[in-house]
Amino acid sequence: MRIAIIGAGVGGSLIARELSRYDAEIIVFDREVDVGFVVTKANSGIIHAGFHDEPGTLRARFCVLGNALYPELAEELEFSFRRIGALVLAFNIAEEKTLKRLWEQGEANGVPDLALLSGEEVLAEEPEVNPAVRAGLFAPMVGITAPWEVAQAAAENAQDNGAEFHLGEEVLGIEIK
Repeated sequence: MRIAIIGAGVGGSLIARELSRYDAEIIVFDREVDVGFVVTKANSGIIHAGFHDEPGTLRARFCVLGNALYPELAEELEFSFRRIGALVLAFNIAEEKTLKRLWEQGEANGVPDLALLSGEEVLAEEPEVNPAVRAGLFAPMVGITAPWEVAQAAAENAQDNGAEFHLGEEVLGIEIK
């Protein structure tokens, strides 16, 4: 079986890594001269927990599943990853309602360990926060990484497994024979 992947960013490189575990010819094309050169390089590096996503969507499902994969993936591929958590703050009633909605979405999506905090609880944990804070949503599963490191590590592993990377080669069309 021959498989072509267009794009050697974090997504394409991780797909190549996964598929390179099987008996297949994997070829990755990217118009740029290096892996992870455009969108991946500009990515914030936040590994979201999944509370922002609408329940029942593929995005919500895969956000939560992907988040859970990061510690093992980082260990296997030796790239930087840290769970730092995220704290979303509310300073008025409307924002408190938004926090409640985000918490409900997170719960529906299966995000572990989400916590709604009172303003007092937020200040006890983070004393430098504006004292006008009314509430907070804490998501300990949020992490950070360097996406270009992920792409590089995944591409190197895919290459070790036999995948070919054709960098600086733009795909202008596809012809199936």
